[in-house]
Amino acid sequence: MIQISKTIKQERLSRGMTQEALAEYLNTTKTTISKWENATLYPDITMLPKLARVFNISVDDLLNYSITMTDEEIKKVSISLSKMINRTFVD
Repeated sequence: MIQISKTIKQERLSRGMTQEALAEYLNTTKTTISKWENATLYPDITMLPKLARVFNISVDDLLNYSITMTDEEIKKVSISLSKMINRTFVD
């Protein structure tokens, strides 16, 4: 699930920034920032480093990316791999 919309809004508000101020810094419009925060539009990939820099966070944090997997994710991957292995040997 993409969480960048929540992160942009939380980070902006925690710094007391308006949508207008963030838009000006990023050379975009308040409408664009609003769409990002409401998940009706996502930032272009080239905008991610700029957003991370203005919030003083990593792009991974901006995207809420974690290299660790939950137990449920590990289970799903294990099941998928088992099915693939079984198909390979059965076929």
